[in-house]
Formats: sequence, structure tokens, C-alpha cells
Amino acid sequence: AQGQLITNQGILSIELRCVNQRFLAIQFHLPDPWRSVESLLHQTIAEVIQRGKVDVWLHVQHTDSSDPH
Repeated sequence: AQGQLITNQGILSIELRCVNQRFLAIQFHLPDPWRSVESLLHQTIAEVIQRGKVDVWLHVQHTDSSDPH
């Protein structure tokens, strides 16, 4: 699954890939400034998915006028 949020500050893209697995294992691939939301993302995903291996990629593309920090 994938999705995008486009704002005047830039584009936020998220991609999830899942494969069957006996237990829930979530692996995050986040930019360093977004590491603080990892536990919130984990909790949100665990409410919907009970088992499987889930890879989560988050990409941020800033517009020229936005501050990258």
C-alpha cells in the first residue's frame, strides 16, 4: 500500500509492504527527523495488523520554499 500527502511545504509519501509471518514484525525506514513518530506508527499499525512482516518507508520531499528541518 502507498499514499501521498501534498502540502505547500512538500510531499510526504508512505509505503507499506507486508508478507505473511506468524508474529507481527514491523521494520521502519524513516528519515532521521521523523524517528520520533516511530512508536506512534507502530501502535497505529498494530491496531490494524495482528501478524506478518511489515516494512514501512517514509519519504519527505520538501518544496524549494520550505525549510528541510
